[in-house]
Amino acid sequence: MINPQELRRLEFVLARRLNGMLHGDVLGVRHGQGSEIGDARLYEHGDDVRRIDWALVARTGETYVRDVVADREVTAVVLCDQSESMLTGTRGDTRARIAQVSATAFGYLISRGPNKFGVLGIRGGRERWWKPQSGTEHIATVMHQLGRWANEPAEGGQRSLGQGMERVSQLHPRRGVVAVVSDFLDKDWQRPLSALAHVHDTVCIRIVDPVDLNLPDVGVVRLVDPETNAQLSVDTTSKRIREAYHRQALVRQERIKAKIQHAGAQEWVIRTDQDPVTQMISQVLERQRVLQAMSGTVARKAS
Repeated sequence: MINPQELRRLEFVLARRLNGMLHGDVLGVRHGQGSEIGDARLYEHGDDVRRIDWALVARTGETYVRDVVADREVTAVVLCDQSESMLTGTRGDTRARIAQVSATAFGYLISRGPNKFGVLGIRGGRERWWKPQSGTEHIATVMHQLGRWANEPAEGGQRSLGQGMERVSQLHPRRGVVAVVSDFLDKDWQRPLSALAHVHDTVCIRIVDPVDLNLPDVGVVRLVDPETNAQLSVDTTSKRIREAYHRQALVRQERIKAKIQHAGAQEWVIRTDQDPVTQMISQVLERQRVLQAMSGTVARKAS
């Protein structure tokens, strides 16, 4: 659970490191100026062809595009996975706590001006919904309550990550920003993620533990699947077993990455053995560099 002192430190560090570095007031993922449709005008070289108003083209015989009105405020929702697999961690904190810190950092990054922030937590067969509101005090309250809720005994049943994404689509139907914070060690979430990314600027904040890539040499261990309770004894002293594990781990990581990209979302990898705040800042600044490069490319094409 994140205590009030940690929340204040998060807010201070993010404000100091990112002041003036963000692109406008919106932590969006896609390149663009807004989402509300504005007035029509004649097409000019360099305009986005996706903004062509085909109904006007049919009526007038000329090519018109619709400008977009800059967003005055943005609503961001974080889906924070607190399932059984998130309770593990071999170094530092558990995935669940790193997910909470990452979600808090995301909230502070979006909380400029009138922007609103909400959270859907999923754990076991239950969920907890905090409606989007503006202000850093709201973020601190929500994330503190999320930490306490996640430490309560889980009820029976299992709500999948895909079901959580579907609930976000229901609770947050208007275009905005969505962050999915999870280890993504689940099945059948690509289609719900594609549906989210079709409407929202979507980023997948993937929590990765060192054991996801390499099996440590610690003798014979009994591995337990936290989701199904299935058990397996493994001799980790075997180099052959560790190498086979690493190969399969790389395949799984690439498969998750490909699914996220194919769904139209962006992937941010946050490791449990590194400071999550520093990693979040690095991801945001990298996104800014990409957007600036895209802006330069568009400007050169238009000229």
